[in-house]
Amino acid sequence: YEIRLSLVGSEMCIRDRVSTQSTGGISQQPVMSASSGDILSVALFGLGRAGSFHLKNIATHNRTRLLYAVDVDIQRAEAAASKFGCKALSSPEEALADPRVQAVIIATPTHTHYELLIKSIAAGKKIFTEKPVSLELKEIDEVYRLAEAKNITILCGFNRRFDASWIKLKEAVTRGEVGRPQMIRSTARDSPVPTEDYLKTSHGFFHDSGVHDIDVLRWVLNEDPVEVFSVAHTYLPQIEKLGDVDTILMVFKFKSGCVGTIDMSRKSVYGYDQRVEVFGEKGMMQVQNPHTTTTSLYNSEGTHSDQILYSFPQRFADAYFRELDSFVRVVLDNEQPSKFNWPTHTDVRSVHIIADAARDAANKGLSVPINYHQK
Repeated sequence: YEIRLSLVGSEMCIRDRVSTQSTGGISQQPVMSASSGDILSVALFGLGRAGSFHLKNIATHNRTRLLYAVDVDIQRAEAAASKFGCKALSSPEEALADPRVQAVIIATPTHTHYELLIKSIAAGKKIFTEKPVSLELKEIDEVYRLAEAKNITILCGFNRRFDASWIKLKEAVTRGEVGRPQMIRSTARDSPVPTEDYLKTSHGFFHDSGVHDIDVLRWVLNEDPVEVFSVAHTYLPQIEKLGDVDTILMVFKFKSGCVGTIDMSRKSVYGYDQRVEVFGEKGMMQVQNPHTTTTSLYNSEGTHSDQILYSFPQRFADAYFRELDSFVRVVLDNEQPSKFNWPTHTDVRSVHIIADAARDAANKGLSVPINYHQK
């Protein structure tokens, strides 16, 4: 990383990479907020897959302080507390009752989000939650209704919206650089296969992973699909015994005429494969996979390059940091959450509805119209 100091107004800020362009309210490179002396005191709920990199980002950010590390595995919480100088808890009550805690970050297993959100809203805390808000549509609506009634900030993370490559593609499509979009496709292939313990509470492949790509399609096109057809299969025995699938193809029809596809796999042996492509009347634009290095070897046996990145913490490291930085500025600086980057209540409920419809289509073997008016 290249470390430089730059002046913002009359204040000094540290940037872990130099930013030359700002898009959608979010810098193309990860940037720490200029410090005004305010520090956001945070409780982190969940120290597993997502919580581990939130820990690192909270510790790295110049305007955050971790007061509580909360996890049902108290030994894991104590290890984090020892390393990051905070208090370990196995349940959230003490952290929510502490008036010093201004905000909570929810990174627990998906089935626990709704209860933690309700408790955090009741405690008056600002909230950044990993998706999903809930596994049920009526609970999603309830969370946002309660938050609005108490004027509580609740931001749900869909990390592609903070990735510089996805942002650039979204902006180019919006400016008409590929013309009217005719096809959009997203590829999402996991590396490594998630653990069985994680999969048991993941709410299935359509909702656990597919929602990211569904959100990307509707975000980039700025419209919702009206119909979906899906096929799915299970190759991995450990996933089959859980009653889930590990391979999915979704096909979407949009009112504008654009056709969208999402192909997904739980197992990619060559690394974390995340790509998107938009094809239009004027051209095509793609987001490709970054590699571990940019070196290539050319010889008589062909062209050789290094592997793509291993998994999501490496692929979206910058995006996760930008998410946190944006949340900090929303809470401390009273910035309005950027609708370009942060999904709204409507976005969150629409993505949930689409994922449900795609799963139903796979189960029925039929094309399914998507009803956004359900409650």
